[in-house]
Amino acid sequence: MKLKSYSAGIVIASLLISVLVLQINYSIKIKEVVKKQFNEQQLILAQNIAKQISNTINELIREINFISKTNKIDEINKIVLNILYQYKEKGLTTIILEDTKEHKKSVIKKEDKEKPIPSSALRIEKRNRYLYIEKFSKNKKIIMKIDLYQLTSYFAHGIRSGKTGYVWIIDDKGTFLYHPNKNFIGKNALEIRKLSAPTFDFGEINKIQKLKMLKEKRGTGEYISAWHRNMKGKIKKLLAFTPVKIPLTNNFLSIAVCAPESEIENIIKSIYNRQFAIQSIIIITIIYTIYIMIKFEKEIQKQLQEEIEKKTKKLKESQKKYKTLIESAPDMIITTDMEWKIKTVNKTTIKKLKKTGQEIIEEKLYNILKWDELTTQKIETQLTKQGKTNIEFLLNIKEKEYIINANITIIDIGYHKEIMVIARDITRLKKLEQQLIYTEKLSSLGLLAAGIAHEINNPLAVAMGFTELLIENFDQDSEEYQDLKIIIKNINQCKKIVESFLNLSRKHNVLEPININDIVEQVVNIIKKPLKKEGIETIVKLQESIPIITGNRNEIQQILLNLIINAQDAMPYGGKLYIKTYTKNDKIIIEVKDTGTGIKQEHINKIFDPFFTTKPEGKGTGLGLFITYNIVKKTGGSINCYSQENKGTIFTIKLPIKGEHNGGTYISN
Repeated sequence: MKLKSYSAGIVIASLLISVLVLQINYSIKIKEVVKKQFNEQQLILAQNIAKQISNTINELIREINFISKTNKIDEINKIVLNILYQYKEKGLTTIILEDTKEHKKSVIKKEDKEKPIPSSALRIEKRNRYLYIEKFSKNKKIIMKIDLYQLTSYFAHGIRSGKTGYVWIIDDKGTFLYHPNKNFIGKNALEIRKLSAPTFDFGEINKIQKLKMLKEKRGTGEYISAWHRNMKGKIKKLLAFTPVKIPLTNNFLSIAVCAPESEIENIIKSIYNRQFAIQSIIIITIIYTIYIMIKFEKEIQKQLQEEIEKKTKKLKESQKKYKTLIESAPDMIITTDMEWKIKTVNKTTIKKLKKTGQEIIEEKLYNILKWDELTTQKIETQLTKQGKTNIEFLLNIKEKEYIINANITIIDIGYHKEIMVIARDITRLKKLEQQLIYTEKLSSLGLLAAGIAHEINNPLAVAMGFTELLIENFDQDSEEYQDLKIIIKNINQCKKIVESFLNLSRKHNVLEPININDIVEQVVNIIKKPLKKEGIETIVKLQESIPIITGNRNEIQQILLNLIINAQDAMPYGGKLYIKTYTKNDKIIIEVKDTGTGIKQEHINKIFDPFFTTKPEGKGTGLGLFITYNIVKKTGGSINCYSQENKGTIFTIKLPIKGEHNGGTYISN
C-alpha cells in the first residue's frame, strides 16, 4: 500500500507540473489569438470608415458630372443648393460655377478666395485641409471645395473600438485631419506627440507611421503611448490602419483605430478562468480516482460499472437528441451507402419531395433527385478527389420547379463509409438575386430616360423661339396667328411632358405635408374624361377629415396612376372603377377596385415582379406594379391584391400614420 501511495504521489506531482507548463503555454497563445482577433476587428472598423469617406468623394464626383450635363441655370441653381444642403455636414463648403464663354462667375454659397485650379475635363487636387474637385464641360467650369477636417470628423467622431478605443486620421503628409484631442488637428503626427510629452519615446508609433501608414499600406501593430483618453503613463495600445485613395490624385488618407491592450484583459481573464476551472475539475477527478483505486479496489470496480451504465445512458440520450436535431432541421438530410442507395432521410426530405419514407428508402439518390448521368459522374469524381463537393441543380416536384443547393460529403462511421447529403431550397434566394439585377437595369433605364428628355428639350426651345418670332408678323384676328397660338400651346404641353419625364427619372427625396384625398381628386380629374370615353365610370368615395401625412406627392400620384392604368387595361369594353379612402388601425387605406377581367391565380404571386406582364408585346413593360410596390414599401406601408377572373381586382394600400404636427398626422420616411 505504501508503494502504491508513493507511486500515486509521483504521478500526481508529474501531472500537476505538466498542467502548469501547459497552462503557461496556453495562456501565451490565447493572448496572442485574442489580440490578433481584436486588431482584425479594428481593421474592419477602419476599412468601413475608409469606404464611407471614399464613397462620399465618389458621390460628389457623380454630382459634379450631373451638374455639368445640365444647361438651364435655374435648374443648376436648384441642384447645387440641394447638393450643398445634402453634403454640408460632410464637409462640402463651396460650389463655384464659371461661365467660361462670357467670363461670368456665380458663387452659390460663399466666395472661394483661393486661386481656382486650372481647367480640365475632371481634376481633383488636395491643398492642405481642402480637397478641390473641378469639372470643365462645354462653356461651364464647376469647382467643389471640401473641408477634409469636417469630412473625416463626420465619419470618425464617436466611433469606438471596445469601450475606450478611438479613431484618428492623417493625410499623406502626416498631418492630423481628425483626432479626439482637438489640439492635435492640423499638426504633424510625428511631432505633436513629442511636444505633448517631451520625455516619452514615441519611436514605435512614429516607425509605424513612416514605414507603413505614410507608404499607403494596410495592417495592424502595437505601440507604447504616454496616454489614452484620461489615462496617463505607459499604456500598450493595439493599432489597425488602412489607406483611402483620393481619386485622380497621388494623395491618400490613412485611417487608424487604436485601443489599449487592457480592452482584451476581461476576455482573456474569462478564458483563463474557464480553463482553470476545467483543469481543476480534471485534476481533482484524477486524484480522487487514484485514491479510490488504492483504497478500495473493489469499490472502484463497482463505480466503474456504474459509470459505464451512466455513459451508456448518456450516449443513448445523445443519440436521441441527435436524431431529434436531424428530424427538426429545415434542410433535407439524407444518408446513402457508397452505391447511392438511400439509408435514412429526415422529415423535411419527406415533406419536400412529397413522398413517403417507404417510397424513398432503398431507392437510388440520383433517381429521387433526378440527376442525369453526367451530373452523377461529376459528383462521384469530386467525391473521389476531395471527399466532398457542392452542387446546384433544378428539381421538379409535382410540376413545380425548385433550385436546390446540396453539400455532399463522404463520412467515415468506423466500420464503413457512407455519403451524407445536406440539401437546401434556395429558390427564393435566387429570385431575390434576380430582382437585384432587375433593379440595376431600372437604374440604367432611368439615366437613359433623363438623357433623352434633356435632348428633346433643346429642339423644343428652338421651335418655341422661332414660333414666337413668327407670331409677331400676324394680326391677332388672323387665321395664321391662331394657328401659331395652337403650336405654342402644344410646344408648352410637350415641355411639361418632358419635365415630368425628368422628374420620374430623378430620385425625389423631398417630403411635404400632403392630403391623400387631394391627390386622389387631382389624379381623378386628369383621367376621368379619358376613362369615360372608353365606357369606364369612375366612382370616388373619400373619408372626410382624413389625417394629413408627410410624404412625396409625386410618388403617391405615380402609385394611383399605375393602378388606374392597370384597371383601365383590364376593362377594354368598359366597366366601373371605384376609388376609396378611409382610416383603420392607425393606417390610411386606399382601395382601387375595377370590374375588369381579373388576374389568373397562377399569376397573382408574380404581379409585383419586375418586367412581369401578361399584356401583348408593346402594350406593357411589367414595371408599373414593381415600381408601385417599391414606393409603398419605402414609405413603410403595404400593398395587397385580391382578384377573381372575369369579376375584377381590388388593390389595397395601407400607409402608416406616425407623429403629430399642426393638428395632423405625419409619416417619417
